[in-house]
Amino acid sequence: ILAGCQVSVTYNFIVGGGGAMSTISLRVPEDELKIFKAYAEHNNSTLSEIIRTIMLERIEDEYDLKVFADYEAEKVAGTLKTRPIGELWKELDL
Repeated sequence: ILAGCQVSVTYNFIVGGGGAMSTISLRVPEDELKIFKAYAEHNNSTLSEIIRTIMLERIEDEYDLKVFADYEAEKVAGTLKTRPIGELWKELDL
C-alpha cells in the first residue's frame, strides 16, 4: 500500500442486549491498522471490542468533565446547592 493511502475496514458491533447489529466502517492508514490489531491481540480482544470500549470510555470521560465543569461554574457563581451526606445515607437506607 502506498504511503498516505487509506484502508477501509468494516466491523460489526452488537447493539443493546445482543439483538440488532450495526456496521461501522473506518478508514485508517495501514500502519495504524497494524497498531490497532496488535493492541487488540495483546489484550486478548477483538478490534470491535477494543474500538467499542474505547469509544464508550471517551464518551464517559467527556461527560464526567462536563459535569465537573458545571459543578465548578456553579461553585464560582455561588449557585451550588449541597446537602449533608447524612441526608443521602438516610435516603438510601444506609
